[in-house]
Amino acid sequence: MVEAMHTMTASSKSDWEAPLAVSTGSGAPQPALPGLVDPRAILGFLRRKAALIATFTMLAFAGLAAAYMALPSRYTATALVLVDPRNQKVLLTEDVIPGIGGDTAALESYVAVAATDDFLKPIARDLGVFADPEFARPGLLGRTPGETDIMAAFRKRLWVERRGLTYLVSVNFSSADPDKAARVANAAAGAFVDRLVEPRREATDDAAGWLERRIESLRAAVVASEQAVAEYRTANRIVDAGQNVTVDDRRLTDLSQQIALAKANAEQARARFDQMRRERPTDLDASANQTGLLATLRSQYAAERQQAAQLQRVYGDRHPRLSQASARLAALEQQIAQEIERRTADARAAFEAADAQYKALEAELTRAETRATGTVEASVRLRDLEREAAANRALYEQMLTRFKETTAQRGLQPTDTRVVSVASPPTRSSRPSPIIAAPAGLVASLLFGLVGAIAVDALRRGVRSAEEVEDLTGAPVVAEIPAKGVGGRPIAVKPGTDLRRPLRRVGDVIRKVAAMRPGSHVLVCGLGDAAAAEAVAMALARLADEARLTAVVVLPDPPGGATRRKRPQRDPGLYDVLSGAAPLDRAVRFEEPTAGVQMVNAGCPAGMGLSDLVRHPEFGRLSGFGRKRYDILFVVAPDVDDDLDGDLFGAQVLVCGWNVTRPGRLQAAAAHLKPTGGQPVMAILHGVP
Repeated sequence: MVEAMHTMTASSKSDWEAPLAVSTGSGAPQPALPGLVDPRAILGFLRRKAALIATFTMLAFAGLAAAYMALPSRYTATALVLVDPRNQKVLLTEDVIPGIGGDTAALESYVAVAATDDFLKPIARDLGVFADPEFARPGLLGRTPGETDIMAAFRKRLWVERRGLTYLVSVNFSSADPDKAARVANAAAGAFVDRLVEPRREATDDAAGWLERRIESLRAAVVASEQAVAEYRTANRIVDAGQNVTVDDRRLTDLSQQIALAKANAEQARARFDQMRRERPTDLDASANQTGLLATLRSQYAAERQQAAQLQRVYGDRHPRLSQASARLAALEQQIAQEIERRTADARAAFEAADAQYKALEAELTRAETRATGTVEASVRLRDLEREAAANRALYEQMLTRFKETTAQRGLQPTDTRVVSVASPPTRSSRPSPIIAAPAGLVASLLFGLVGAIAVDALRRGVRSAEEVEDLTGAPVVAEIPAKGVGGRPIAVKPGTDLRRPLRRVGDVIRKVAAMRPGSHVLVCGLGDAAAAEAVAMALARLADEARLTAVVVLPDPPGGATRRKRPQRDPGLYDVLSGAAPLDRAVRFEEPTAGVQMVNAGCPAGMGLSDLVRHPEFGRLSGFGRKRYDILFVVAPDVDDDLDGDLFGAQVLVCGWNVTRPGRLQAAAAHLKPTGGQPVMAILHGVP
């Protein structure tokens, strides 16, 4: 049964959207995309709200026109400042504070600083803004503006902004006086340039001054450390021989070399002396190593000896020539012996001299080593003094070099930030031209009128689609009653209107409810519209009658005690039947003599509601009796009261008016009447355009 109720729903999401199904030429419905804007719905909305839109539009346009006429004529002057990202490289050294370069974040920071009072107040003071009548005139209540108020007004007129992604900064000022606008814009542009340049100049001057003071102290430290090194060298007799070598070290090296040479000379002299002591006059083998006179004598001696040997073999031992040869040999031997003795004496003297020199050098080396030991100990302290002096000298030279470079930079005028376009007095007001303002104001007014109409409509709107009703209540919309019928005639949902045609499919659902639960009570709730609820209940009762089901409609009591049909007051109601004051046949009446739809008034006394009537102890007996005569009972409730309980009924029908029933009211009613026993709940939406 629930699936059947859902298949009967055909709704859209909102007033502006196309329906969920469209018809093709073949007559078969084709699904359409939900959420599409329905042009016909838009045109219908504009047609219905044309007067409201026109009213809002005229009010908005009149307000904009008044505001435009009251807008003062002001002139805006603009000066352009270029922050060149290319840094000058006159010197190879870096500046104390480099320029902005390509740092766009730094440029944006300076632009933001230009909006602070620290930047604007000096400009305002120099230009006499605090005494300017344009800023210092009293207000409407005669209050004299203070410095804070004047600065706030001045800040609104002066703004600095970056031109897109470029390195151009525009300085703008708006004033009623064109000359004043140009003067203030140029002054602010100059102040902006100074704000970017002055920190670099001040930093360079401060650095140069600090370096100069530091150099003086470093110069004194260098002189003191070098004087300490010189005094320590003099006190310890440490003489530098170059290449970090002292005279004592050089002396030790020279003495070591001399001792080695003297020792070699002494050994050679000893060898020669020993050789000469072993020489004999008749030693012919030694002549090969001799030179000078000794060699000549030995050669002669060898020749004479050979000649004497030959004479001895030829003439014998007694020959006079042999005697002469022997005499010559003896003379030569004597000469050789004398020469050997002389040379031996010379060798001895040379040996003794070389040995004495060697011993003297050894003694000198011993003394030099003793002195060098003391020098080494003193050199430890000397090297520490020299390191300190070298460090002071290096730092002094570095600071002196940096001071020279910084001093040179002080004379350089930075040109990376400069005013490239001075502001000139504007000739045209910054107020928009009427040719542009009028169409723009008209478009804005139309938009305002449209938005206002939509807002008013949204504040007053009720439910506008079956889908919205289903979302709010959780119940399916089983029927939609159009606002107009065939031929465009309006359909008034009120008692007496025949609604069987649009509710025919609902009748099928009601017949199923009656078949499943014979004698069921169906609640038809009008949600504040009693006439619509009664009309729907009567139409459902007629459909039940056509299906050969006996139905009765329980009508609510009219306000003020008069019956809806203006029946006499003596006609009994359902309460009279339940209390036993009247039989059921007297209380029930027919709408028409030939119709099978029966009606009965609730007939509740003062202080008693419809829920109390249903909860009457005799209501169950009446229902048991009624099942013999009635297949279904329709109970009409104009609205939902606190005591009305959905579990008292076998089914519920919520009657909603398109753009009449408020969503909050509908949701609260559905939540209040929600049954706990699974009874079916359905909704009917009437007045659908």
